[in-house]
Amino acid sequence: MGIMVQISELSYASPQKEPIFSDFHLRVERGSLLCLVGEAGVGKTLLLSLLCREQWPTRGQILVAGRNIVRLSPEHFQRLRYQIGVVPQRPQPPLQRTLTALLRFRLRALDCPTAELEPRINGTLRAVGLSAQRDRSPAELTPGERRVFQLALALSSDPLLLLFDDPTSGLSPAEGRQVLETLRQMQQRRRLTVLATSRLSKTAELLDAPLVELPAPPRAGR
Repeated sequence: MGIMVQISELSYASPQKEPIFSDFHLRVERGSLLCLVGEAGVGKTLLLSLLCREQWPTRGQILVAGRNIVRLSPEHFQRLRYQIGVVPQRPQPPLQRTLTALLRFRLRALDCPTAELEPRINGTLRAVGLSAQRDRSPAELTPGERRVFQLALALSSDPLLLLFDDPTSGLSPAEGRQVLETLRQMQQRRRLTVLATSRLSKTAELLDAPLVELPAPPRAGR
């Protein structure tokens, strides 16, 4: 199957010199779904930021699709970054544009050929169950539907790797289950590699995914 993400001997300290990761290792196989679980402050969101090179490790190696992103040139990393879909925990406020318009803008930014725009938009909305809401703005959707649409935006680039930060954050239990079910269906349908985070081990259970529990980092005075 091969390895999509391999993190070795990773260390990271905050600007206040507090260690978050120390000699951390992680391996994510291609086409698999893995859930990172831990309390607030253990580095779940940080780890996703490191994979996107928004943060830099103090030490260690981070391989994505066989390439060490710590050493890649900006140009070569940008090519790889287009193949990483990200659903942040705190996205931008909903815009007063339709789902169709937002997807079209996203796909044009990715240089999608004009002839493929409408089929891609229709297929993406249909796949996540939002075809009926295509002419609404995200502000008109339920919180759960907005989270699903954020997933649709991340998937529109047909990524090799999807990073989903706390999929059920701020949602009711029923909405959270629907988001997780949509995520699971898309992962299986596309044989997509997914790394999701959560504070709750139940998220991994609902996704039927193995979990890696991140321990609380050592703090001064503990």
